[in-house]
Amino acid sequence: QLDTTVVGSIDTVDTAGDYFSLGNLTSGTVVNVSVATSSTSPLVPEVGMFDADDALRAFTSNRVLKLGGTAADYGIVNSITNFPTIAFTAEFWMKTANTSKDGSPISYARSGQYNELLMINYRNFRLNVGGTEYTSGVGANNDRWNHIAWTWDSVTGTSLLYKNGELAHSNGNWRTAYNMIQNGIFVVGQDQDALGGGFATSQSFLGELDELRMWNTVRNQAEIQTAMDTALVGNEVGLVGYWNFEDGTADDLTANANNLALFGDSVISESDRTESSAWPTNFQYTTTTSGVYHVRIRDAMAQGGLPYQYLLDVSLQDVVVPFISSITLPTEGSTSM
Repeated sequence: QLDTTVVGSIDTVDTAGDYFSLGNLTSGTVVNVSVATSSTSPLVPEVGMFDADDALRAFTSNRVLKLGGTAADYGIVNSITNFPTIAFTAEFWMKTANTSKDGSPISYARSGQYNELLMINYRNFRLNVGGTEYTSGVGANNDRWNHIAWTWDSVTGTSLLYKNGELAHSNGNWRTAYNMIQNGIFVVGQDQDALGGGFATSQSFLGELDELRMWNTVRNQAEIQTAMDTALVGNEVGLVGYWNFEDGTADDLTANANNLALFGDSVISESDRTESSAWPTNFQYTTTTSGVYHVRIRDAMAQGGLPYQYLLDVSLQDVVVPFISSITLPTEGSTSM
C-alpha cells in the first residue's frame, strides 16, 4: 500500500509540469490523487493520470464534443429557432493545442450574409457581426480548458470578450443599430463561406468544446462567472440554445430543440474537464490494464510568475510494491514522456 504526500513546486510558465511515476500497477488498482495549494497562491493546479502509452485517463463522467479539424467535421442546426437579433452572449469551454489553423468555434449564416455572426481563429479571435470583422487580440489555444464568452448589443455597439471569467477585450460603438436576421444556419466548428457549407480545413476547429450556450441577452461579468462552472437546466431566461453533451447527444436542452446534427469526425467523448471546475484537483481511478502509470501536475492557466508550492497526495493498494518518484520532465511544450 502507498499513502504519501509530496511537497513540490511548479513555475507557472512551465507548460510541461511535474511528472511522478507510480510504477508498474496491476489491473484493478484503485488510485486516489488530490492536490492542494495555498489559498493565496495564483497557481491553478491541474492533475491528471496517464498510462504507459501516455494516454490521459478521464476521471469524471463529463462528456464533450471533440472535433477532428477537417472541413468534414462539424455540427449544424438548419434554421435555428429564436436566434438572437439585437443582443447576444455566446459562451463555451474549449481546449485546443493547435497553432496553425484559423479555427472557428461557431458561425451563423443567413441568406445574403454568410458572416451574420462568426468567431474565428482561436489563436487570436476575430469577431464578426453582419459581415464586419475585427481582431480581438485574445487567443485560447494553449492546450488548456478555457472559458470564452462574447457579448454584443446593437444599442450601444459594445462588444466584450471574456476569457475564464475575466474581461480580456472590449470594443465600443461597433455595429450600432444592426439587427441580425433569424432562421439562419448555426454551425459549430466551421466558418461558413456558403449557406451551411463552404468549409475550409484551414478554418476548422481542432479540439474539444463543452457547455455551449447561446443567449439573446447580454450577460454581465458576474453572471458569466457565477454560471461558467455550473451546468444549466435549459429553461433559464434568455437562453435560446444549450448543448452540454452529457447525455451522449448534441441535442439542445432548451425548449427550442435546436439539436446539432454531427458530421465527420465529430464525436462526443469523455474528457478531463470536470463539470464543477475546469481543472480537476482530485480523482479516483481504477486501472483497467497492468502497466506503468504516472501522474502529472501543471498550471491550468499557464500564467507567468514565480514557482509556487503544492501538496500532492497519492494513495493506492496493489499486490506489487508501489512507489512514487519524480521523473525527468519532457522537453518544454512536449506532451510525451
